Amino acid sequence: MLSTVAPRSIIDIRDVVTALRGRGLGSLDVRTASPFRSVLLARVYSIAPAGQGSFVTELVPEEEALVAGQSGVIIASHRPQAVRVNIGVRSLSAGATMTATVRNAAGDILKVTPLTYAPDFFNQTSAQELLGIALNGDESIVFTIDSGSAIIYATWTDNVTQDPAMQYAVVQ
Repeated sequence: MLSTVAPRSIIDIRDVVTALRGRGLGSLDVRTASPFRSVLLARVYSIAPAGQGSFVTELVPEEEALVAGQSGVIIASHRPQAVRVNIGVRSLSAGATMTATVRNAAGDILKVTPLTYAPDFFNQTSAQELLGIALNGDESIVFTIDSGSAIIYATWTDNVTQDPAMQYAVVQ
């Protein structure tokens, strides 16, 4: 799908996934010829019998991705029994190799997991599946980029209300 937006204009695509003939999870690349940063807001939502949960996220510029030699941190939920945590990784054109280090609240290393992603790859999965360890609360997860670059984030979803939240890995 290719859209052209005039300067200082707005377009509204009600359902990007359907417009792209996709389904499920994915990522969206936005390219611009403008020297100015584009503003893009995406509302991510889920409709369930109990109601609708949603959050809004912004465009993450490629230059804000974590690159080789950098580390980014994500903080796990304080109450993992009440909130499920998923971690998403979007590698860029060179792919990415990284090491994920899980530490408890005292800073002790609980698990070190090497991760490798092909170029332009996207995946979002449970923190436990990705890291190979159940989170018990208040852990930090440090992603150290060994080569390539990636955007890393976590989503938290309340198990009762389905209320979502999102955090991007913060450079350390």
